[in-house]
Amino acid sequence: MPHTDPFTGPAPKRIPLPHAPLSGVLAQARFEEVFSITKKEFVADFQDCLRKDYPIHKEDQNKILAVSGSSIEQRDARNWRFFDAHRQWRVSLTTTFISIETRAYTSRDDFIDRFGKILKALQDTIGPNYQQRIGVRYVDRISGEPFKKLGDLVRPELAGFASSPLRKYVLQSLHESQCEVEEGTLIARWGMLPDGGTHDPDLMPPINEPSWMLDIDVFRDSKQGAEPFDADVIRDEAYSCATRVYSFFRWAVTEEFLKEYGGKV
Repeated sequence: MPHTDPFTGPAPKRIPLPHAPLSGVLAQARFEEVFSITKKEFVADFQDCLRKDYPIHKEDQNKILAVSGSSIEQRDARNWRFFDAHRQWRVSLTTTFISIETRAYTSRDDFIDRFGKILKALQDTIGPNYQQRIGVRYVDRISGEPFKKLGDLVRPELAGFASSPLRKYVLQSLHESQCEVEEGTLIARWGMLPDGGTHDPDLMPPINEPSWMLDIDVFRDSKQGAEPFDADVIRDEAYSCATRVYSFFRWAVTEEFLKEYGGKV
């Protein structure tokens, strides 16, 4: 039976896709700013917790503008990046958020389990007091031969020009919808991109052919702007957000899509 309501209720039973066209997956938790994260010695214990799984680290430095009332202050910003040995997973830590992203996604359970361990390491070492937002994003991209038959793979509401005889005239066609869901807010972006086109180079690097993308972002802002930072609670909420992403994904694609990418329907 087709999945008819992606915004409420349980998600359909998962159908693994061995050749899923996932371009990137990201989970993030935002917290109140911790200035000391800019100091290497302050994040040393956090790195020790991650070194076994994410032994490679990189330090990014830049300048940011901090606005307070009528005054504007320029200060240093330092982002810490931690990678696995094959650079397929990246953990990012800044003064305001922790995130994990990958292009080597295997399952929701594995992904959220990794996120949970990182959250626990952050709580035990740096100890943010409050969390402000929890979110999960999945980005899919269809290209090559499947792109030529997009109208058979995704719902008509999303296919648009990509399944029309007029497609040959269209260079780019992007759409966005913001929706209320049980977990908070769902933002879906989709559409056609030209050769070398992308809406997010980090999660979807450009490729040398036209493509169609589906970017699903589910997030929840904390009540009154801040809630106690609890790694277990955040992990569970991230899992719920990821499940809602899957619910929308299954609504968006057809049975032919599932078969195209190796699903056993």
